[in-house]
Amino acid sequence: MRIVESASRALVAIVSGCFLVFMVAVSARAAELAKDKGQSGLQPSANQGKSGKYHVDCKKKGYGYWVSVPASYGEANPAGLHLFFHGQHGQGGAEWFTQWDTYFLQKHNLIGINMQYMDGDNMADTDGKVAAAQEALAQTIADYKIIVGRGVICSFSGGGLPHGLLATKESKSRGPTWPFCHTALYSSNYRVDASQGAAMSWYIGVGTDEWNLAGANLGIDATHRTEELYAALKNGAPPDLHFKIIKGKGHQVLDEDVAESARAFPRSDLAFAPFVYAPDFNEPELKNIVAAANALQLGSASSALDKLASKAGITAPLKDKAEALKAKIDARTGAISALAKQLAADDPTLTAFYLPIYLAECKGTPIEKDLRALFATAGKDKSFQLSLRAHDEFVKLFPALLGGGGTSPTLVPDKAAPLADLVKALSPTSQTGHMAAEILALKN
Repeated sequence: MRIVESASRALVAIVSGCFLVFMVAVSARAAELAKDKGQSGLQPSANQGKSGKYHVDCKKKGYGYWVSVPASYGEANPAGLHLFFHGQHGQGGAEWFTQWDTYFLQKHNLIGINMQYMDGDNMADTDGKVAAAQEALAQTIADYKIIVGRGVICSFSGGGLPHGLLATKESKSRGPTWPFCHTALYSSNYRVDASQGAAMSWYIGVGTDEWNLAGANLGIDATHRTEELYAALKNGAPPDLHFKIIKGKGHQVLDEDVAESARAFPRSDLAFAPFVYAPDFNEPELKNIVAAANALQLGSASSALDKLASKAGITAPLKDKAEALKAKIDARTGAISALAKQLAADDPTLTAFYLPIYLAECKGTPIEKDLRALFATAGKDKSFQLSLRAHDEFVKLFPALLGGGGTSPTLVPDKAAPLADLVKALSPTSQTGHMAAEILALKN
């Protein structure tokens, strides 16, 4: 196998891309944060602040949704969102949140919304089904303390149709109509360009035993979405993508799917999502600081809080609010520090993408020096550089890897040797290393 691009050029290309994505994301966030909380246009309903699980009927008869509020949510701990579209005739299971609870809702403090379409047919009135999902999002944002932009959107099977249509309409930038930073396709008929929206992390999973289920071409859809996301890397799109083929999996969502998807969420959450519920800090002295924090300018926000706290005559209530906000910023930088160290140890490609973004967020904070040292050390590591080059080669090779005539996925025979070389070159703990090894295992 020949790897033609130098390590330094690969690293520079990825870093340049990250900063482009970061600046676009910051600009979009600044515009979003200029809007009021009343952005949904809805008033709180009778369910405002309600705990547990419950059902809501939408305006259109036969369309509704289930809501599940994790125990972690509270007045002092605002949440993000997790929106799910069920598959064909899957309306009977819409009230169940078991997998989402385990891997997303409780762990990451997300309020779950499972759409429920009683006709069970995502192909019929797809526009109306999308409108119902928009209604569900808006009402949940009105009923709870939601940090808009912290969220997951996902679908199973035919649920990919409304999921894809909603993305086509709303995914260009995060905000109240697209409050997500992570997307998951669980055996999903998601048939629109995956690269068209805001920067996000992605999970795309499909089983060998459902690859061409009933002519639905699930495997082909999943492969095309992966190719689109890889093609967008040249424009600075995130490389945080796991395309997972699970041997022997039929048409279902496995814990293995959801667990792998959930691993990506903290990375994109810390890179792209706001983290402060602005209405909790609406004092004039704090508004601009909150805006800076949610635009992920953590150093400037922290410095401004220090200045505010040192002012003579500051009132006790305002000082308490400033200290609470400072604690949130400190928790954020702590989470970034821990994740950056993990990425540096495990995944060169994700390190090269995310670490410059985290550095930009943390400029002027106590962890800036440590993050710079991590990145400098990684850049000098030969195995790190080799893995970056191998990732580039894997991206180039991916469109030619899979065959099987559309019935089940197989590794194209003459691609086995170059793929095996890439598996050796990629970090075995990296996301792409896992992907490459999984595809290599399809070898007959």
